[in-house]
Amino acid sequence: MQSKTCTACNTKFYSLTSDGFVKYFHRDKSLKSGFKYICKKCRSIYKKKLYKANPPKREIKPLLSKFCIVCSKPFQTKIEKIEVCCKECADFKKRVSSKLYKRENKYRENIKKQKLKELQSASKRRYHYKEDEIKFIKENINIYSTLYIAKKLGRTKIAIWEKIRKLKMQSKGKL
Repeated sequence: MQSKTCTACNTKFYSLTSDGFVKYFHRDKSLKSGFKYICKKCRSIYKKKLYKANPPKREIKPLLSKFCIVCSKPFQTKIEKIEVCCKECADFKKRVSSKLYKRENKYRENIKKQKLKELQSASKRRYHYKEDEIKFIKENINIYSTLYIAKKLGRTKIAIWEKIRKLKMQSKGKL
């Protein structure tokens, strides 16, 4: 049977194994025994005295004086983000801001629709070549640069490259 004595209260604690002292002492790997010299009860009393002697310093926020956005009345608050003085003003602010948000959303949706129409019309122009355009490309592949052909037909350089590649594959019989 093993024993360990508390240095604060001088009481002896007994245990069959060294792990049995966990009930009475806190663990400390830096010490040889693996436990602190003071028992748990004495340590809690010591910590309570320490806390009473040196309480943690709490920040007391000063009151800020502000004016309400809705009704222009002065009010005091500790939180900087608050802009309204009462619940009625907060409800009014929500209603107004939601209406503005809905207006902005309608405007955004209209812009999105316009952009979609532009993209769809551009995609139709890009992939559908008229017969005279294809004939122009075939005749001028070896004479002019792809950039010149693209400018003449009002298309991008990459689109012309793709069309030339497809025409070459068709002439070889791969498509």
